[in-house]
Amino acid sequence: MDLYRWVIAENVCVSQFYSNNVKGICSLLAILK
Repeated sequence: MDLYRWVIAENVCVSQFYSNNVKGICSLLAILK
């Protein structure tokens, strides 16, 4: 996974941390990295 994309994705993940809909994406990012 491209580092630049990953950094943006993680920033979005953190900014949306309290949104239940994004928790699944956060988990996927954790697996991908």
